[in-house]
Amino acid sequence: MHFAVKPRAADVAMSERKLPTVCDDESDDALECAASVFLSDFAGLGYENEQLIAVTDTSLIFRASTSWFQGSVSIKLLRSELLESRFAQKIFSQEAAMVSELNHPNIAPLYNYGIASNGAPYMVNHFVPGWSLRELNMQGVVVEPVSLFIQICEGLAFAHSQNVMHGRLSASKVIASAVRKDLFVSKIIDFSVTAALRWQLPFSLASLRSSASPEECFGQDPDFSSDLYSLGYIMYETLTGSKPTFNRDKKVIGFSKLRGVSQLLEPLVVRCLAYESKDRYQSANELLFDLRTIEAKIF
Repeated sequence: MHFAVKPRAADVAMSERKLPTVCDDESDDALECAASVFLSDFAGLGYENEQLIAVTDTSLIFRASTSWFQGSVSIKLLRSELLESRFAQKIFSQEAAMVSELNHPNIAPLYNYGIASNGAPYMVNHFVPGWSLRELNMQGVVVEPVSLFIQICEGLAFAHSQNVMHGRLSASKVIASAVRKDLFVSKIIDFSVTAALRWQLPFSLASLRSSASPEECFGQDPDFSSDLYSLGYIMYETLTGSKPTFNRDKKVIGFSKLRGVSQLLEPLVVRCLAYESKDRYQSANELLFDLRTIEAKIF
C-alpha cells in the first residue's frame, strides 16, 4: 500500500470522522500520543516528524524528513482501533510486503515497513510532489487526458499482473506533476488494505468513496474489475468536470458536451462504468490497448 501526497493536507482524502487516537482514551491528547511514536521509534532511524497530514479509514499518515532521502516521505500507521485484530495486522504487513515489490514508474514506491512501539504496523512511502487529480479537476485545470489515463492504466495493469489490487482507487489517489501546461506525469498512491479489512471496521468503507463499484457498495468483495470501474469514474470526472450520472437502466450518461479527443474516450468510460462486472473491461491491459489505439489516431 502506497501513500504519497502533495505537501499539503488538501491533497489527501480526509475522513469526516473524528480523529482516531493511538491512546487509550479519546481525548485531545491524541496528536501528542501519535507524535510520541515518532519520538520513540522513528527519530533513532533518522526520521524527523513534520506533521500529521491525514486520517484515512485504516491509518494515521505523517509527513517526515529523513537523513537517507533528499525529499520527504510519508509514514502510515495502522489505526488504533485495528491494533487488537491480529488479522488486520497480518493483512497490513502482508500487503506491505507485496506492494514493496511494485517497481513501476507510475506507482509511488514503498521504501520500508515494520512495527512501531505501540504495536501499529507502519509503511514508509515516497512523498510524491505535485497535485492530486481530484484537486486539478476541482480547479478546472486542463489536462491531456489520453496520456494521463494511459499512465494510470499502465500502473494499474502492472499491479494487477503482480496480483495486487488497489482497492480504493479515486482521483485523490493519483498525484500528478506538471511537465508542461496540460501534460502531467502521474503516480498512483495508497494501495489499500481496506478491502481485506472491510469487516474489521465499525462503518461502511464503500460509503466513504464515491468511486466505489456497485458490488463494493453492496458489501461484496472487490476484484480487478472493481479497480477498472473506479478508473472509469476518474476518467469521467476528468473529462466532464462532474461526477457520473446514471439513467434508470444504470447506464452512465452526460457526455453531450465532450468534443474532440474527449469524445473518442466516451465508449471506454461507458464500458468501465458498466453496472455489471461482466460488462466491463476484463483486464487493465484490455483497456490499455484501446487507450493506445486512440493515442495512435491523434498523434
